[in-house]
Amino acid sequence: MKSTRRDEEPPGRGGRPVRGRERNELLILAALFGWCMVIALIDALVVDGAVLIGLLITGPLLGAMFASSRITAIVGGFAVVLGVLLGLADDMFLSADHIVRFGIVGLGSGLAVVLARTRERLEASRARYSLIADAGEVLGSALDYEITLIGLARLCAHRLSDWCFVFVRDDSGSIRQVAAAHADPERQRQAWELLFRYPLDPDRPEGPAKVIRSGEPDLQEHVSDSLLEAIAADDENLRLLRALGVRSAMIVPLNVREQTLGAIAFASAESGRVY
Repeated sequence: MKSTRRDEEPPGRGGRPVRGRERNELLILAALFGWCMVIALIDALVVDGAVLIGLLITGPLLGAMFASSRITAIVGGFAVVLGVLLGLADDMFLSADHIVRFGIVGLGSGLAVVLARTRERLEASRARYSLIADAGEVLGSALDYEITLIGLARLCAHRLSDWCFVFVRDDSGSIRQVAAAHADPERQRQAWELLFRYPLDPDRPEGPAKVIRSGEPDLQEHVSDSLLEAIAADDENLRLLRALGVRSAMIVPLNVREQTLGAIAFASAESGRVY
């Protein structure tokens, strides 16, 4: 079974739903563009003699506070272009004063991008440490390893992926499903129905069975329909696999002392995340 929390939204990138965060960034981008345009219009049309080119730097600086580095860079570029064009409205196009003013906007925009990237790294570090701490709490909360794995799968489905599946290999060689987690209980029941009807075949050429046999991780950046066909036992199994909406996945073996005891699969679906 192959493949980031929880907004169920209209389709977006690659046929996947657009996440709330992506939609919010588009709104922030529009707002920052509007802010820069207001400054430009005041400079060009409203206040005679005012030269407000320097104020355009506030657009990318606001982006550094509230948006991604990519959005900040776009706003910075837009601010620089406006700064250059305002030289015409202010009758100072490419004069020394004009070059200094839009040059300051350019330098400030570059600094804003650096600040935005620094903020993103700090936020990512906090998220990683928080996930590690929560995982440690889950791992230490129960003596039964299956209960622990279920708790870990639920945590991952809320924080790391849309789906999280855990498989373990029994002494007989069969593979048993331990956990199938999704933030939406209805979607979770859908996965369990699939797994009850179609237990994982240890000899399947792809998916968790392959990882458990080889002991090597498997990354599927884009889960193709041909891959689902290779995993599916029959047409009905294929239909149920498609219903999960998996688009990207990574499966890692559960190794202990050079023995592979099972596998854990992280899959994205409605989030559109690509591993």
